[in-house]
Amino acid sequence: MGISLAATAAYLLWRRTRPAPRTHPHPDSLIIQPASPLTVVRQPNGSLRVQWQTAAPPVRLFASPDPHMRDALQLVAEPVGVDEILLADLDPAVRYYFMAEMADGRRHITAERLLPLATALNLRDIGGYETADGRTTRWGQIYRSGDFATLADDDVRYLERLGLRLICDLRTTEEVEKSHGRLPTNPQLTYRHTPIYERQQGAAHWLMVLVSNRKALPQVWQNDIYIERFVERGAEAFGRILTSLADGRQRPALLHCTAGKDRTGIAIALLLALLGVPDETVVADYTLSNAAYEAIYRTVEKDAQRLAVFGLQTADLFTILTAQGHVMQKTLNYLRQTYGSVEEYLMQRAAVSPATIQQLREGLLE
Repeated sequence: MGISLAATAAYLLWRRTRPAPRTHPHPDSLIIQPASPLTVVRQPNGSLRVQWQTAAPPVRLFASPDPHMRDALQLVAEPVGVDEILLADLDPAVRYYFMAEMADGRRHITAERLLPLATALNLRDIGGYETADGRTTRWGQIYRSGDFATLADDDVRYLERLGLRLICDLRTTEEVEKSHGRLPTNPQLTYRHTPIYERQQGAAHWLMVLVSNRKALPQVWQNDIYIERFVERGAEAFGRILTSLADGRQRPALLHCTAGKDRTGIAIALLLALLGVPDETVVADYTLSNAAYEAIYRTVEKDAQRLAVFGLQTADLFTILTAQGHVMQKTLNYLRQTYGSVEEYLMQRAAVSPATIQQLREGLLE
């Protein structure tokens, strides 16, 4: 976010119309936890808490590094009369998936949604989401994150063990040149730069909005950025991304931008909606980025400090730095009101073929 000569006029305007300080809720309060019958959450001491909310309790719990739960199954618990267990003896360097055999004969597969990498920004797995027709998104197939500028060696090795075949980088060319990041060295990994947009000379407009009428920022963010810049002008890029994901030879795949929140958030929302995941779950997944608020703020801290000369504080950037559920819901509503459905938008504007849509559903649902 550059500060140009146009800032002078904005500053003078701000001096005359300076608004009172604004307060905002804590970012964590914006998180909506996706509904799930079985969850795995890492505790501060490194143990894993497995919880379930099912009519029939699990009778056996297995762990495996295989997301399909076909190989190297290890019986880790046989719960009796409890609704959660703690697992403290699993290797923290391995990503484990868990299969619960329920008393009624059903099976549920789950894993940690937020991957435990200390130096990765907002890295998550989109598996385990139920669709309206009773299917579930596959674990270990599609990941989402921010950039990899600060990855430590241990975290690079963890990513390598995920067996990624494709990394789609949604950032601008300018962002990529500033921060290449550290990528896994898997021989089968393909890096594909697919910018949703290229940076334009729009900093003065943003600055004028921030300084002269901060209350207008949410509307600008929703309409000018999410709908016009991302959904409309970025449609073909989103189409290329989803077409890549449909090819099973390119999975597991990871999508990322700078914060893993907006461009990545829309790409994942389009995918989940196309797969039949209900809006409330799509929106909930989007809001999980608020858990990374502090790290996201650090990615824009220098620009935020430059704006301090105009009396702008972090609170004034709250709309930009958070993932508020209503923003994604309004975006989904716009797609349906304008195109009839997310599927029609992807076919009409993003050039996604019916065959590609079928491949996505067959490959990413179980």
